[in-house]
Amino acid sequence: MRGRRPGAIAALTWADPAAVADQAAEKRSAERQAAAQRGSEQRGAAVITAGSEIAGAARPRRSLVIGIGNPLRRDDGVGWQLAEEVAGLAVHQLTPELAAELAAVDRVLFVDAWQVPLPGTAGGRPQPCLRPVSPGATGLACSHRLEPAVLLALATALYGAQPAAAELLLPAWEFAHGIGLSPSLRRQLPQARRLLRLWLEQDDA
Repeated sequence: MRGRRPGAIAALTWADPAAVADQAAEKRSAERQAAAQRGSEQRGAAVITAGSEIAGAARPRRSLVIGIGNPLRRDDGVGWQLAEEVAGLAVHQLTPELAAELAAVDRVLFVDAWQVPLPGTAGGRPQPCLRPVSPGATGLACSHRLEPAVLLALATALYGAQPAAAELLLPAWEFAHGIGLSPSLRRQLPQARRLLRLWLEQDDA
């Protein structure tokens, strides 16, 4: 018994093992309940935050650039070139099947070469032209080659889609068989690229 204090012996003597076990169990239960409560509050806060962020975040607008033309006909390939520069879609001509592509986007830009003079321009130096396009019925009788306005109308009729649309027309001079743009058209490319970037950066067309 050397080194033990009488008080300590008395405490050991009178402690009820069952009571001690019950107290320990109650303490552990209380700790588990407190931990569960804290976890529930944290999960609730996380759900509210995520829900708020999702509800408040604006969905990015889906844009599509369609380049029209034939790269084997000199200046007629400029639409292909500009579309590929921005990871767009390059086609020889607009067909009814493209209506499904328009139904999947919010905005669409058609890029095409146009033999000078550009329609709607009166004299002056020909230059790239960016202008809006609305759904229309012009050229509807030609079922295998559509104008942008007709393709837009078809997308609306088939899918209820109404993407905001515009067209970027570039003045073109040479359409003979061959590869490469004419010097006159190459001089127009910097302005055309500026207009293309402008459209891509806009919230609406």
